[in-house]
Amino acid sequence: RGVILRACESAGAPEDVAKSQEVFKSAAPEVPRAVFVMAMAQALYEQSQIYTPRKMDQPDRMKILLERAAEALKPLPESKEKSDLDKKIQTALKAAKA
Repeated sequence: RGVILRACESAGAPEDVAKSQEVFKSAAPEVPRAVFVMAMAQALYEQSQIYTPRKMDQPDRMKILLERAAEALKPLPESKEKSDLDKKIQTALKAAKA
C-alpha cells in the first residue's frame, strides 16, 4: 500500500490510484518535474522522522535526509506546499542540531 501511494504522489495524483494507473499505462509515463521532486522531498522528510530521538535516535542520518529534502526543494517554484514542507524541514533540522 505504501509503495502504491508513493507512486501515486510521484505521478501527481496523491491517493488516486485510478488516475495514477492511467499515467503509468503509457510506455513512457511523464510527470512534471516539480510534482515528482516535491513528492520525493516529502518522502525524504517523512523517512527522516524514523531517526528522531524518540524512535531510532540517529541524528546524523536524520540530518542527511533532511538536507537532501531541502536541496531538492530549492529549484522548485514557490508554492504553499513547498513553503509548508520547507518550514517542517528547517524545524526538524534545528531540532536535530540541538
